[in-house]
Amino acid sequence: MTDKLSLKDKPAEHRRVRPLVDVLEGPDAYRIVLDVPGVAKDDVAINVENRELKITATRRGGITEPVVYERYFTIPATVDSDKTDANLSAGVLTLTLHKHPQAKPRQIKVNAA
Repeated sequence: MTDKLSLKDKPAEHRRVRPLVDVLEGPDAYRIVLDVPGVAKDDVAINVENRELKITATRRGGITEPVVYERYFTIPATVDSDKTDANLSAGVLTLTLHKHPQAKPRQIKVNAA
């Protein structure tokens, strides 16, 4: 079992695109940033099951067939999947996966005897 967020590359199917992604780790959370141009908020699905995070976003409309953006991640046990936030703005989807309080760095006070 790993304590790092890892990308799971699955083969792309027809009309499926692996969007560009940035994964950032901070002391309190991981941040995943994906480029999904032309996608509406209602066409984004984010699911977590058995430590696997699946992000699917569908771009509809235009003269071409819909395009499905899809990425998979394995999330570490330090992530509290119930406290995940998602924001879509100007074609950029940002997820914040908060860490459990026990997983956050902390300083231990040293007492004199």
